[in-house]
Amino acid sequence: MLPPKHRAKPHRNPKGVLENAVFLLSGVQPKAVRVMFAWIFIAKEADLIQYKNIS
Repeated sequence: MLPPKHRAKPHRNPKGVLENAVFLLSGVQPKAVRVMFAWIFIAKEADLIQYKNIS
């Protein structure tokens, strides 16, 4: 799953809070922050997929 291109909804579990913080920070360096967040998101997704495959 690729990270969504649009702004994430603010009311979505603890993860939503993290996304909001990232979008607030993205005012400073939008591209860098989004790329960083995308990598974190992809890494987490990959970990979940691996975990499901193992168990």
